Amino acid sequence: MDFHLEFVQLYLHSPDPEMVIPAFIAFTFRLLAAAHLLTFITSYVTVSQGAQEIFKLLPHTFVDAEKLPELSAGKSLPPHHQSTRRAFQLYGCVVTSKDMVAPKDPSRCFDKADYYAHPEHYRPVFHERIAPYASAIVNCMYWERRFPRLLSIDQLQQLMKNGCPLVGISDITCDIGGSIEFVNKSTSIERPFFRYDTSTNLYHDDMEGDGVICLAVDILPTEFSREASQHFGDILSRFVTSLASAKGLLELPSHLRRACIAYTGKLTPLYEYIPRMRKTMIELPPTPANSLPDK
Repeated sequence: MDFHLEFVQLYLHSPDPEMVIPAFIAFTFRLLAAAHLLTFITSYVTVSQGAQEIFKLLPHTFVDAEKLPELSAGKSLPPHHQSTRRAFQLYGCVVTSKDMVAPKDPSRCFDKADYYAHPEHYRPVFHERIAPYASAIVNCMYWERRFPRLLSIDQLQQLMKNGCPLVGISDITCDIGGSIEFVNKSTSIERPFFRYDTSTNLYHDDMEGDGVICLAVDILPTEFSREASQHFGDILSRFVTSLASAKGLLELPSHLRRACIAYTGKLTPLYEYIPRMRKTMIELPPTPANSLPDK
């Protein structure tokens, strides 16, 4: 994994340290593109939109999930993508719930509303339909323990045994033992990566050996503390008058009403899922024996 050294060089030559992170993200994606690799971004939520914004700065093509087997075999590429220039093309696939699970009853079709209401009626298929073709996964999904995992440890280990090209996972959701089961802790800004060796089930605080590299920083917005504070402050200042003059929740503009988490000591309807989510997170999975030390 030579790009760790390249990142150090990039940092030293950057005129503005606050530009390092977006440059590093773009540089990492660029290396993946040079290796004919595929990147998958789960969900259409706001976090995913941010990841896609960086992704779109690079030479790229988005493909549908059902085209992945053909793309992997090079059968469905346009002629100009089949040339040597393909080495500079990055392929992305935005994955949603219909690509992650399938009904246990083969006579039924996927129904999003039914899945959210009865996830126990569905089985995970991401490891069958998507992961075998992925070289990088950017995980941006919301997940609760009542839902199937995106990737279990057993599934990941089997995928790597079968020659899956997966190089790394950026787990922006940072759910410990969550949708990406092997993520057993968050990482720091100073040391954002760890390596999980699927063949030995061991974790390493380096990027030099075999295994899957994982980024699991749970405070990524602080990478842009100055810009984030200025941006949010500029937006919030437009709403100060409405917030100060409103005498009740219903008097707020719709966008502020949707942003209100609690009112008169109770969660508002949009956020009533929080107690359920907290309840599902009470029982954490056992931590692997050689989990990385806390920083």
